[in-house]
Amino acid sequence: MNDWINVDDDMPQIKRGWNRVTVTVIAKLKSGEEVKAFATDDDWYYDSTCHKIYTPVVAWKSEPTP
Repeated sequence: MNDWINVDDDMPQIKRGWNRVTVTVIAKLKSGEEVKAFATDDDWYYDSTCHKIYTPVVAWKSEPTP
């Protein structure tokens, strides 16, 4: 899946074995930057560091499969 999904329309699926943590996706920030990230409730975090993303996430798409 290569289409961007607006965060107001849908969120990524919940990671198996977790209650509120989503799978890792490519997130598009309001600044236009694309980063690997995951979400918990309404907060987004960088996948590599688990630090909170403070720039609003506007859309997401699934990571490409190898």
